[in-house]
Amino acid sequence: MRCAVVALLACALASLLLVIGLWPVLTLSLSPPLVPTELPPPHRDSPPCLDAECVHPSLPLPSPPHGEASAHLAHHEWGLHRIRAGQPIRIVAAGLSRSSSTWQFIALTLLLEAAVELHSPLLPQERMVHNAYFVRSSARQERMYECLAHRYCVVKSHELIPDVLERSDAIFLSHRDVRDVLESSARFFTSCLYYGVQPVASAFAHYAAWLPHACYDMQHEAKATEGDALTLRRHAAQLGIPCSATLAEELAHRIALITGGAADEGNATKSATVQQQRDAARDFALATAKTGGQLHGRPSHRTSSANNPDRKAIIGRVSAARRHCNRSQELALIEEGWGGWLIQKGYARADELVNGSSNIFVESLVSKNELMGGRDIGWAAGCPRTTRWNERLAATGVWEYSRERYNATFESLVESLEASALEPAGLDPVDVLNAIWLALTAVKMTLYYVVMRLGLTLERLLIASLALGAMFLVVVLHHNQQADALEAKRRRELTHKRV
Repeated sequence: MRCAVVALLACALASLLLVIGLWPVLTLSLSPPLVPTELPPPHRDSPPCLDAECVHPSLPLPSPPHGEASAHLAHHEWGLHRIRAGQPIRIVAAGLSRSSSTWQFIALTLLLEAAVELHSPLLPQERMVHNAYFVRSSARQERMYECLAHRYCVVKSHELIPDVLERSDAIFLSHRDVRDVLESSARFFTSCLYYGVQPVASAFAHYAAWLPHACYDMQHEAKATEGDALTLRRHAAQLGIPCSATLAEELAHRIALITGGAADEGNATKSATVQQQRDAARDFALATAKTGGQLHGRPSHRTSSANNPDRKAIIGRVSAARRHCNRSQELALIEEGWGGWLIQKGYARADELVNGSSNIFVESLVSKNELMGGRDIGWAAGCPRTTRWNERLAATGVWEYSRERYNATFESLVESLEASALEPAGLDPVDVLNAIWLALTAVKMTLYYVVMRLGLTLERLLIASLALGAMFLVVVLHHNQQADALEAKRRRELTHKRV
């Protein structure tokens, strides 16, 4: 009897699974992977610092704000005013990949932490500055939204995300010679102009999209020339918070410890010891984990492979990039597509470029006027960002439940495959997943064709599954009867032998 009950339950379960499971398979749709991209930005001088001590004589005065959107900038102490009033400050670091964007992210976090610690009237537990780095994975995406829900938050996202844009109060960018970005992307990400997980062309397009909303656009090369401390004071000026020369030097040293670089790259002062670098990176990582944020990869994205201990991995990525990309041809394409921008930013002279001031890629972008200096960056909302739309959103409860959702299956599979033996074996995880996707698509189309040819409907599938279940039940019951008969016969024979 017990076997019959088990068989009946198994039959019912099989029928249910057949009905529920077969239909979604027939409508299965696997989308090809969307590769997350990185982006870049241009340069504008910052306003004077807040106190006489922090004004540098070499800093030119900023251009006056343009448009009604910037009319609220009656003073440059907006950040200090908000901190003293206990109001939120949410910052986005969206610099171009390989242009000191991680340095900028850390710098903004430490600047805001220092200002909040010195000037906030809130309780210590309410002063915490949260941070998060956005990539297209579900875990990091949730951390980003958790960060934005707090009073003080710094988010790093190369990709322009509309809801992050509307929640932010200030957006900071960084840029670099695109030719150097190409070389560094090949070294660190096996990416080229249009190949890899961070194609340079896609990154630049994202960067250009941020420009109308940016407060400040740091030039990677200028940072290296003038030094970290002065660059920090430029950022503090745009944030509207005080930053003395002493504080700037202290924060620059802390950032150098975290990233493993010199205390001031522009002046090439002495580097921190290896143990100091490890301790600082560990402390910042622990603090970041406590606030729900997470820096990407290793603590630093150094351009020079001499500063990176994993030189074998870098050599492997460069070799892979060379297999997939034509380096000389892509450098020529950059000079043709970005020539005018390279000249405008001081990266090249017209007589140095084969095609002169050809600028055909930049001219194809919507933000070409901002890229070429024809219109100031940040004109769309000013700094801090204020528009009628984001003020209306902030006045409602829309941010309490709004989340951007996406299918993270492909990204999670890539992460797991990259951690497996595929890459050491010379197999590209993306190629493997694309092959799996094609195979599943073929199976889906085959099943769909069979169903359509047989003229099956949902009702017929249900009847067929019930019929198969009934047949399975009959077979199981018959098997159980035979087993019971054999067991009874065996017992009779044992009893007869004993007698």
